[in-house]
Amino acid sequence: MNITQKQKGILFMILSALSFASMQVVVRMSREIPTMEQICVRNLFILIVSFFIIRKKRGSYGPKKYQPYLFGRSFFGFLGLITLFYASSHAAQGDVTVLNKLSPIFVTLLAAVFMKEKLSPIQIPALVLSVIGAFIVFRPSFQSDPFPLVVALLSAITSGVAYTFLGYFKGKVDGITVIMHFSTFSVFGSLPFVIGNFVMPDLRQFLLLMLISLFGSFGQVFITYAY
Repeated sequence: MNITQKQKGILFMILSALSFASMQVVVRMSREIPTMEQICVRNLFILIVSFFIIRKKRGSYGPKKYQPYLFGRSFFGFLGLITLFYASSHAAQGDVTVLNKLSPIFVTLLAAVFMKEKLSPIQIPALVLSVIGAFIVFRPSFQSDPFPLVVALLSAITSGVAYTFLGYFKGKVDGITVIMHFSTFSVFGSLPFVIGNFVMPDLRQFLLLMLISLFGSFGQVFITYAY
């Protein structure tokens, strides 16, 4: 049976959600490691892998005319990572997950405004039902401190902006190029904070950081190619 592009996108989206959810749990387990150190290690792994893939494929680092958009995707994606990692470390996972899953709503609205995508009559009710379903599954208590919950909502908004850029790159920029730009920006953006506040991980923490890198890398690849 042939799989359509739309079906592939849905499958990649599901795998991305599973990968990022697993990453959030590990982030919570390793919260004694500073957020910026977690982000730096998570992106350093995929930066190295994507660099060698591009070199092997003799690909490019993106057409010059798309560099501002690649920067925008990387900037908002980086903000989304910071806010997600912080919220995951300081609030209940059910609360963070539900708020973070609001990002598709922002993607839909932003795509309609900036990319002139038409909203079908079923889209908005479907998004609302998906959020209700997330509430039922994750059973958020919202008993966490208010500030991490606000940060989790900011994560959904900034991620929504970043994912809108991903949709814009369809047919214009190779997915692995987008991934490398984002990982490079995130590594260099977090490095100054890591240098000033580095925590030497023990064996358990090191293994958790490797799991963050693994789940985060899979999530990043799946979400990029999904959009």
